[in-house]
Amino acid sequence: MKKAVIAVAVVASLVGAAVLVLDLLVDRIPPDALTLHALTETGMRARAYFDEHKRLPQSLSGLPIRRGYMNFTVDGWNHPLLFEAGENEIVVRSYGADGMEGGGGANADYEVRITKLPLMETLREVTRKMDGGKETILDKYPV
Repeated sequence: MKKAVIAVAVVASLVGAAVLVLDLLVDRIPPDALTLHALTETGMRARAYFDEHKRLPQSLSGLPIRRGYMNFTVDGWNHPLLFEAGENEIVVRSYGADGMEGGGGANADYEVRITKLPLMETLREVTRKMDGGKETILDKYPV
């Protein structure tokens, strides 16, 4: 009986040591890199939403899923991404490791801004001037 207990203890110790060694060998993506990826991917999803609906999304829940990509709505510290929607711009941000505004290092704030493309408005204005201020074909397609 005593030999069995010693054998179990030795095996448990070896398994524990192996787990620790394997843990050291596994590469991990740093939380700030995951956060930047989540923000960038969310920006891409917001742009896809805009391209399809011709308006900016009003929440993260309405964003399309991109197959083959990480569609995270949390940062690298597992805090939900913060979303602010305006008429001409959305802002998606993370307040870093501490989840509080401001700070530096791991607590630094990250954000991405997605705006409507100004090109269509510029084309509208130029076309109106060329047509003496009249409505043009471009006016039928809202940005």
